[in-house]
Formats: sequence, structure tokens, C-alpha cells
Amino acid sequence: MFRKINQRFTRLESSIITLAESIAKLSTQVQMQRVIKDDLSRLHKEIAELRQQLSQQKSSIPTNVQISHLITANIQHLAAINNINPINISTSYLTSTNQPSNSIIHPRQARKIEQFFGKEEMLRYFLSLLNCDEYSSILEQEKIDFCELPFIDERKLQGLGIPYGPSIRIIHEAQQYFTSLLTLKSNGIYV
Repeated sequence: MFRKINQRFTRLESSIITLAESIAKLSTQVQMQRVIKDDLSRLHKEIAELRQQLSQQKSSIPTNVQISHLITANIQHLAAINNINPINISTSYLTSTNQPSNSIIHPRQARKIEQFFGKEEMLRYFLSLLNCDEYSSILEQEKIDFCELPFIDERKLQGLGIPYGPSIRIIHEAQQYFTSLLTLKSNGIYV
């Protein structure tokens, strides 16, 4: 009789422990959901503010000088947010607003760096412009150079240990570089 009662208590105790563990997991998940929800609402607000700024900027047609001031102000704002020195951010695209380059680095500048210092240094410089210096050793270890970046899938970079956000940004900026290079060549400008 006592044996059956002890078995029931043991089963009841294990059920209570399982229930407590489930409750702990659920509370952790609820907290994570709350944090994610707060982050999403903050991002929605930032997007709304940026859209409003963009519509205000589009309504008044700025001159080239105003555009460079806006870009400089945005660079300083981003630098303040990320706690970095704005001098370290590349402003090579500010030198000429008439050039069709949308890339963080102009194809002529990239070609000169590659000619003088080699492809490895070009890759390091490109990643330093994106504040992704720590991933240059990973890419060099895998023998991936700057010219291969636009053609790599972000899953491959993630497999190498580069997080999702930086891998997307690296690939996007490399694709922007090659797009601007092709645009220059299609306009008859060879770098």
C-alpha cells in the first residue's frame, strides 16, 4: 500500500518538476518576445522618422553642396550612434557628387589600392570601411578575395563564422562596387 502511494508521489513530484521547468522556459520565451517586440517598435519608429526626413529632403531639391552637407551630417550621426571616430569613415564618395558610383569605395580608388598593395590589402581596406575588420582573417584563410565577394552567398559567409548582418552588408557593398564599376565601363569610362 505504502509502495503504491510512494510511486504516486514520485510520479506527482516528477510531473511538478516538469511543469516548473516548462513554466520557466515559457517565462524566458515571453521575456524574449517582449524584448523583440520593443526592438521592433523602436525600429518602426526609426523607419518612420527616416521616411519623414527623406520626404522632407525630396521636397526641397538640394544643391550639390547641400547634399554633401547632408551626407556629412549623416556620417557624423552614424558615428555618434556607433561610438566611432567619423574620420575613420570613408568619405571618398563625397569628393565628387557627379560620379555614378553608389559604392562605399570608388572603382578608381579600389583599382589604385589593388595595384599598389595587392588584392589582400584591398580586401582588408574594404572591410575596414564597413567596420568589419575582424572578418578579414576569416576570408583570407578561405582564400576569398575582394573580386569574389559579390558572387558569394551569405549562407557561405555565415558558415565561415560571419554573422548574418555583416555578411549581408559585405555582399551588398561588394555588389554595389561591381555595379558602379560596370556602370562606368558601360559609359565608356575605363578604370
